[in-house]
Amino acid sequence: MALCTLVLAVAIDSTSLAVALPTMSTALGVYRGTWFSVLSSMWSVGTVTGPLIGAGFAQNISWRWIFYVNLPIIGLGLVFVVLFLHQVRIPGNIVGKLKRFDWLGSFLFTVGDTAFLFGVSVGGVMYSWTSWRTLLPLILGIMIVAGFALWELWYAAEPIISREIFGNWTLISTYIQAIFHGIILWSLLYFLAVSPTVNRNDPNQSNLLSLPTMLPGILYLLNPGTNVPAWIFLNLPIGVGTGMLFPGMSLSIQAASEPALNGQAAAFFSFLRTFGQSLGVAISGVVFQNAFKVKLEALPAFVSVADEYSRDATIVVGIIKSMPEGEDKALLVQAYADGLKILWMALVAFSGVSMLLSFSIKEYSLEQEHVTKQRLRREGEMPSRSDVESASGADK
Repeated sequence: MALCTLVLAVAIDSTSLAVALPTMSTALGVYRGTWFSVLSSMWSVGTVTGPLIGAGFAQNISWRWIFYVNLPIIGLGLVFVVLFLHQVRIPGNIVGKLKRFDWLGSFLFTVGDTAFLFGVSVGGVMYSWTSWRTLLPLILGIMIVAGFALWELWYAAEPIISREIFGNWTLISTYIQAIFHGIILWSLLYFLAVSPTVNRNDPNQSNLLSLPTMLPGILYLLNPGTNVPAWIFLNLPIGVGTGMLFPGMSLSIQAASEPALNGQAAAFFSFLRTFGQSLGVAISGVVFQNAFKVKLEALPAFVSVADEYSRDATIVVGIIKSMPEGEDKALLVQAYADGLKILWMALVAFSGVSMLLSFSIKEYSLEQEHVTKQRLRREGEMPSRSDVESASGADK
């Protein structure tokens, strides 16, 4: 039940995260390039500092505070939105707008996404990938999302995802790259945060060493005996490479889509990157499990526990810490490091696919006519009838 609640919360949180990008794209007009860069930089900082803060709470207070600490931050953000985000109103009352909303499409999307993420989360950890407890939510999730796509394309009066946001190959290519970006980024953050703890006991130090990370191939040089300075400098190129993608791909989406569709395109792009992050830990976990299991089966002392140890990377770290110094511990640490090397190579393959896709992106300009139903009101400007009529005209 706890895991179901957590997965549902992540699904809802993913939806809420997608709100900021479309809000900025529809409101900021010609300034959206600058503000997208600011938002993306904040996003990247939060992405890499989040594990550090979470480790501090888990080690010194309680893991529950990883979630509690979000409440005052969200509350403060809500106050700022009310006080400072002033937009022209879209004509119509609340009841009419609620009737127009695609409730069925939203329900299908949320249920399908949650079911799929639940299967991905428990597969290979709580249950095997061949268990019905894993396969059922995965299959149902895919089927429900397929049903959602059919509903949106052919039946929804006002679909929440318009087919027009797939209007050219540059958009489609960037969407695919957004998924890979999420997969690679979260795989790196998760396993780099875990892997230093093989030789170091402080989870805060583990996450500090992962801060530069955002070229997975260079990580192949990491070994159990790698010192801290080498660890940091090996991560720096990855930090630069993945970090610049945050604003880069966001601006690509904005330039390639029709101005009136900027909000929808940005929302869908934001969702796909977050969805890729959810997939990242699951996919990288499967790759590491299989590689680590093969390594353990080649060691006579660990053949009997190869299946158990390979299921969860974090459990193995605890086992290693509790082992006395000796040959067995050294062999287990080396097997763990060798398993990670296979994972880094898999991430290189994902990066290679993304690089090839990037060559297919065409050049578009952000200097376009700004078309939006909800522009920002200027300082001192009060809502006026002309604003409403302007918004009404953009709706036609």
